[in-house]
Amino acid sequence: MPINPDRRKIVLIAIALDRLRATSVMLNASANVAAMNVSSPVNEGNSRHGSPRLFGVGSRFFSGSVAYSARSNLPCSSDLMMRTTVVIIMLIQSFAPGVRGGQDMTTIFPEALSTGDTITVVAPARPLDLERVQRATKRLEEMGYNVQIPADLYRKRGYLAGPDDVRAKELMAAFGDPKVKAIFAGGCGYGSTRLLDRLDYDRIRQNPKILIGFSDITALHLAIHQKTGLVTFHGPLLVFGLGSEENLSAFSADYMWRALTGNRADLSASQPASSGWSYDQPQDADPIKVISPGVARGRLTGGNISLIGAMMGTEFEIETAGRILFLEEAREEPYRIDRYLSGLRLAGKLDGLAGVILGTFTKCGAEDGRNSLTLEEVFDDYFKPLGVPVIMNFPAGHFRYNATLPIGVLTELDAGRRQIRLLENPVRPPSLDRGKAATTQKRGESEE
Repeated sequence: MPINPDRRKIVLIAIALDRLRATSVMLNASANVAAMNVSSPVNEGNSRHGSPRLFGVGSRFFSGSVAYSARSNLPCSSDLMMRTTVVIIMLIQSFAPGVRGGQDMTTIFPEALSTGDTITVVAPARPLDLERVQRATKRLEEMGYNVQIPADLYRKRGYLAGPDDVRAKELMAAFGDPKVKAIFAGGCGYGSTRLLDRLDYDRIRQNPKILIGFSDITALHLAIHQKTGLVTFHGPLLVFGLGSEENLSAFSADYMWRALTGNRADLSASQPASSGWSYDQPQDADPIKVISPGVARGRLTGGNISLIGAMMGTEFEIETAGRILFLEEAREEPYRIDRYLSGLRLAGKLDGLAGVILGTFTKCGAEDGRNSLTLEEVFDDYFKPLGVPVIMNFPAGHFRYNATLPIGVLTELDAGRRQIRLLENPVRPPSLDRGKAATTQKRGESEE
């Protein structure tokens, strides 16, 4: 029976710690013997490079490279202890959940939204429009949901929906409220990055809930997923979807509710994140273009490219290795998109990508087309050399067709067929015990 990789790592860490302890004892004992008998025949018979039995596990890292004292033939304690410590650190870093760059981060799936559940509205960025929020609230209540509106939701401070600490406390209160099942970001604009170092990520991890929004909310998606492993949802904002006069498009509504409530037929207690779905293309939308063909699988990450760029150099910067990167933007000329992509490339964020999904880049054409590259030329320059599957014009972003994409979910991109498929459901079944801890799943287990 094969050994679970996580158990193997635990065993290896335990062995390494035990060997570190044994080495310390051995060195102390050997030092005492050496003080009494420096020229012992036994010591003289040992190899100058050390005995392979020293650690008893046949590791070439230790056997054959241990330095010895020229006078006593004793292992040099600093070298030996350093080597042991390095191995322990490497093992712990590869095992511990949440370590940057680790492959065993635990994915947390929020509970599926059901009729009768409570949705709360938050304003982490710009001030919200009262009429639009009321319109969205009415529509949600007509669908059978309870909507909770914070008392001071419509506060204003310049281009922000109030002071940073107030907006951060509002978001944390939503995560901490046991009645709340889903958190809808009211609007975008600017302000979410100012909250990232004010959030309690341990509390969010302990109280996983649906969080949906896009554009400026990209900052929250990336920070929360990387700090907690919680799957969040890059999808329509309350005031520009449900709060608009025309309501959500049928396309946007379909994928939003499918993501938040789950593929009902696929939700089961035995396989809480068993299977997902494929995305269709609206007939009247721009056709998906293939930049590079191929098939890739990886965890989905990304969002608004200017927000991703703004977070570079911080502890919340995007992790892209082995992942499928999604990007979208609005009202940025090609040279600005070029600048963002150049920053990502120089930071190594385009290295090791599994694939790329380029969403809607609304009003991102050049004002002076004669002296500019086209957006497609910019994309070709950066993504074609990567040798990974890449598509553009996927319907997600600042547009009427805005497919909800779960950040952190295992995804397959088949660029040649212009198809994106979720390989697991982004939500777990509704629990009879609402206080029950979230069902979790190891990334390594879901990808095997």
